[in-house]
Amino acid sequence: MAGHVRGPRRPAGSSQGPAGSPPHPAGRSLRSLGLDGVPRERPLLYPGAWPARSGLLSGDRMLPLDRLVHDDRVPVLAIGSNACPGQLRHKMTEFGVDAPIPMVKARVTGVDVGVSAHVSRMGYVSASPVAAADAVRALFVIWLDPSSSP
Repeated sequence: MAGHVRGPRRPAGSSQGPAGSPPHPAGRSLRSLGLDGVPRERPLLYPGAWPARSGLLSGDRMLPLDRLVHDDRVPVLAIGSNACPGQLRHKMTEFGVDAPIPMVKARVTGVDVGVSAHVSRMGYVSASPVAAADAVRALFVIWLDPSSSP
């Protein structure tokens, strides 16, 4: 599938978060940010709440990112609930993965979010990427540790 991902840019010398956003509240819990919902447990929440900005998912907290690119990890474009920190935490815990997950908000062109043609085992209709030449979407790139990537 053709598409282009452009991550946010931080102005040189900026003390703000990525892409000029306000600084991320240091170490706020997923619950306090409203990001703790788990669509796997409550399908009507699908796709779950997405963060307003980039951050590092570490356990049940969102921390500020120190960089936008993570060369030691595998970038994965998150579609649907894979951009929901509560869902990611739940999935990783289920598989015994405890590595923090950088989540970078990015401007994506050429890809839109459609729906899968079936109801998942979890009880919801999953989002799926679709090619769309004129589409521009704000999505997340999650940077997975090689041991936890698909």
